[in-house]
Amino acid sequence: MRLYVLLWIYKTMDAREFLERYAAGERDFAGIDLSEVDLQNADLRRVQLREANLSKANLENADLSETQLQGTILEEANLRKVNFQRANLGETNFRRANLEEATFREANFCSSNSVYTTFERANVQGVDFSSCKMR
Repeated sequence: MRLYVLLWIYKTMDAREFLERYAAGERDFAGIDLSEVDLQNADLRRVQLREANLSKANLENADLSETQLQGTILEEANLRKVNFQRANLGETNFRRANLEEATFREANFCSSNSVYTTFERANVQGVDFSSCKMR
C-alpha cells in the first residue's frame, strides 16, 4: 500500500512582481504567498487568489471586486475600504483583519472565519453569513 501526501507549496512573490504580472494580463495567482505585501489602492478586479496567503498584507482601498478568494488567508490584513463586491470569499480566513468601511455587496461569505475581525461601517448588503465563524 502506498501513501501519497499532497503538500501545498506557496510561491512567494513581492508586490512589484505581482502587480507587473497582473498588469500584463495574468489573473490566476492561486496558492501564491503575498504575506506582508503593500497593495494599497491596487486595482485587482477579477483576480484569482484561491488558497493564497495574504496575512498581514496592506490592501487598504484596493478593488477586489469579482475576485475568487476561496480559502485565502487574510489574517491580520489591513482591508480597510476594500471593495469585495460580488467576490467569492467562501472559507476565507479573516481572523483579526481590519474590514472597516469595506464593501461586501452580493459577496459570498459562507464558511469564512471572521473571529476578532472589525466590520465597523462595512457595507454588507445582500451578503450571506451562513456557516460563518464570527465573534
